[in-house]
Amino acid sequence: MPAVAPDFAQSSRSHQKSRLAAPSSVLEFLKRANFYDYKDQFKTLLKLGARGMKAAGSEQPGAFSRDNSHVPLASVDVARGTKSLLIDVGGSHVRISLRVVDGDGQTALVPLADIPHKESRLSSKKGFDGDPLQRFASYLAHRGYEKLEERRIKTSEINGVAVIWSNAMKCAPIEGTGIKGVTGTVTDREGSYRKNEWFIGKLQNGDDIGAALLGALGKKGIAPEVFLLLNDTTATAKAYGGLDKVDGAGIASTGANETDVIDGKIVSTEAGAKFRLPMPGCGVLTLPDLLASPEGALEDFIAGKGMPLVFTEHILHMGQSGFKPFEKLAVKISKLNERRRLQLFNGLDLSKLDENDLGGFLQGKPEWMRQAIAAEDLPHLKDLAQAIVARGGFLCGLMCSLSIANKPGVLHAQQGGEKPSFTIILDSAQARTKPSYLKAMQDAVVLHLSHVNLKIIVLEPPEDGVSIPIIGAGRALDNFYANDPGVRRES
Repeated sequence: MPAVAPDFAQSSRSHQKSRLAAPSSVLEFLKRANFYDYKDQFKTLLKLGARGMKAAGSEQPGAFSRDNSHVPLASVDVARGTKSLLIDVGGSHVRISLRVVDGDGQTALVPLADIPHKESRLSSKKGFDGDPLQRFASYLAHRGYEKLEERRIKTSEINGVAVIWSNAMKCAPIEGTGIKGVTGTVTDREGSYRKNEWFIGKLQNGDDIGAALLGALGKKGIAPEVFLLLNDTTATAKAYGGLDKVDGAGIASTGANETDVIDGKIVSTEAGAKFRLPMPGCGVLTLPDLLASPEGALEDFIAGKGMPLVFTEHILHMGQSGFKPFEKLAVKISKLNERRRLQLFNGLDLSKLDENDLGGFLQGKPEWMRQAIAAEDLPHLKDLAQAIVARGGFLCGLMCSLSIANKPGVLHAQQGGEKPSFTIILDSAQARTKPSYLKAMQDAVVLHLSHVNLKIIVLEPPEDGVSIPIIGAGRALDNFYANDPGVRRES
């Protein structure tokens, strides 16, 4: 795998020495910077990723994770007469839902709460003690209890709880408590916890996430017979119904990750954080990219947390390099502190630009920014956003392909016979909201993996606010209610 990126100061010095002659368009600027060279690197990157997948779980350089979820891909029939509390801890907010399965097997998913992380951070300071994770867990338990009370559901009626945790963890069966299920402890704290949610601040490797959540729930009288702590990619794989033909599942929303399936169990690879893209000169990243992501982590270029910062750094670099449409904005950005620069743009901004909604992009922007962007500058911002978004989609197609990279006939086409067929499930707010992203992802797979039949299914969440991982978490609980998590669905 490629060497570690130079530190920020070294990158900045190189950045200053490599000023380009002022081009007349974003396209010309990016071409001169070799931005588009990534389009020729799919197979090279896939080979690098295949090595990371093959070495997964080892100490080899470039190895991905191999975190067994202890949840089978295959599903069982729904557990009749059960009520389950489902909590999806995402990268930007938490969704809580209630799942009710009646005696006839009819299933209802009821959204209970949608809590932005800012709200939980502020609210948990009032009457909730302990470290950040304990306060967070206590607040979620409190909100869940409140919502059950509103619906006159007793806590004793809750048979199971599933919590979706969108960060790296080492899962293990729960033992010695009388509770069936899976808990998880923090792993790779320094490498994979990259979204900087407020409640992860004091976490260390080995901290038991499930114990903190179960303890907080217990104080509110919620004592489930089944408790599951799931990675979001595990829950996404289950959301499609646990079909045996699914070869992997991915997330590309606030963060990014991809699963593998080993011996019928879903395994998290943490590929979004673990796969480090080649440095400048290798045909993938440019210097502004490294200012946004010194480590060159894959998820920084395909997910909603990283792409806006990549956009910001390109504006700054281009404006300082003589690209006139960005000069005024670059001056303003250069005066911002690191925290404000990180929050300057978001995924919705890139979606608006990608859809050519230039007026929508400007809505709600501070006055200083509106003054720095002339009407004739907006199309150039759109062009830059579309270039970054399209590259994100291309790399998302690469990430989805990692689950099958070491399967026969993928890296090297087989001679004769039918093409091998694979199915990957993807939960991606980026693919759902950015047309250039979805098209580039599909085009990359069609062009570079034409010798296989790879189907990437982008799941659409229900309109009622229930997330895709919540659907999968409910199906995972069914496996454990059945007391036989390996039983396959009969059809």
